[in-house]
Amino acid sequence: MRGLLLLIVPAVLGAHEIAVKWSGGVRDTLNISVQAPDQFISQCLDSGLELKYRFHVRWCRRRVGWFDACEREFMEDHHVRFDPIAQQYTLVFDTHRDVEQPKTMLASSSKEAFDAVSSLRALKLSKLPGAASGKYDSKRSYVEVRVTAECKVEGNDILADIPYILSFGLINPSFSDSGWLAFQLADAEPRTDSR
Repeated sequence: MRGLLLLIVPAVLGAHEIAVKWSGGVRDTLNISVQAPDQFISQCLDSGLELKYRFHVRWCRRRVGWFDACEREFMEDHHVRFDPIAQQYTLVFDTHRDVEQPKTMLASSSKEAFDAVSSLRALKLSKLPGAASGKYDSKRSYVEVRVTAECKVEGNDILADIPYILSFGLINPSFSDSGWLAFQLADAEPRTDSR
């Protein structure tokens, strides 16, 4: 039943394709990017709504004869909103559980805004709980990534909530979840046994 639910939800918005690659020649920094359905993005941004991506990243290692061990997840939110009066996009980047204030920047085109919010660039492995030592076995360690996207509606728009209400919360057309995908650190490619 759970597998069926996981197939239904991405079918509403379209599933995310996630790419995880090493940043530069040194293997201590990752770039994570998302490919999302263009229709969803353009409808959300052109309507003046807020598009929010949440990146979840966690450090895991395989254990022989037991379940894999995963550490607490690193989370970062990326928001973008179009201001039709100023004709510009406001982007906000916020890392959870840190002491820094969210970072804000402006973009002049939807492509520039989408490229910025749909990527988590230069994520140091040392920021991931469990990987801070910098010593890891690339054959036993891997990174799991999950990305959620939400088109946030201001106020209480009952018409937008009809699919959510009629499906008893199973279908939410303004929300998408990639599920956890595992990436080998040896080559930063998806594992075949992703969850």
